[in-house]
Amino acid sequence: MYGRSRAGYRALTAMMDPGLKRREYPEVSYTVIGNLGAGLMGLRPLASEQTVETFPRLTTETGWAALHHAPMGRNVISVKHINNGDTSLTNENGPALSWRAAFPGKFRTLFSSKKEILATNAIRNSGAAETYSIVHVEPGETRAVQVASG
Repeated sequence: MYGRSRAGYRALTAMMDPGLKRREYPEVSYTVIGNLGAGLMGLRPLASEQTVETFPRLTTETGWAALHHAPMGRNVISVKHINNGDTSLTNENGPALSWRAAFPGKFRTLFSSKKEILATNAIRNSGAAETYSIVHVEPGETRAVQVASG
């Protein structure tokens, strides 16, 4: 978080280390799960906007990550990131939702279903640049968004 993905990754893997003393304490597992969802996967409910945000924070050690069956408001979703430039979201259960598919960096273009979609550049609270698009996802539907390659 806060633009420090590598430091977060090191802390997360340290908490998951089988040799960690007191690893069985519930506080450790709750912290790991929370940091996987909110940190690595960048899942954030934007309740006032009835929107779910994703923002990948993968490092070179982690080429992809997926989180399945995550409750998010009235929905259950699955999310998969490949590197920091390709994300898919499945609306497994619940009503149609708005997805704020955000990516680190500043890009002119985002793509969904091989078609160019509106990309908005902004600055996150951490001061880092981001590019995002709002995508409508129907119940049972999987949508994917990618940054422009090259």
